[in-house]
Amino acid sequence: VDDETFAAYQRITPGMKPPKATRSPDPDFPVIPVDAEPRGIVVMLIGINAKGQVELVHVLRASNDAFQQSAATTVKKWRFTPAKKDGKPVPVQVTVEMKFAK
Repeated sequence: VDDETFAAYQRITPGMKPPKATRSPDPDFPVIPVDAEPRGIVVMLIGINAKGQVELVHVLRASNDAFQQSAATTVKKWRFTPAKKDGKPVPVQVTVEMKFAK
């Protein structure tokens, strides 16, 4: 994503220890029309700060708009052990895929 808001978040590079999820609750299944596809995928770019908290969420694609809000709200509740570079916590950007099925 060519987005200035993610400029402070590094991409994971070799030699870096990536963040690891310590709390990742599942999303709530949204209310969708009866005739809608009951499965979906939302792909997001998230910014994880040096404390392991999700600060930024950018939806890259969603198979159904109904899943988008639930996914973005849920991922903000996730917690991680921070990514580390040279032994120090650093803010990073990570791509996350969230699947929905009923």
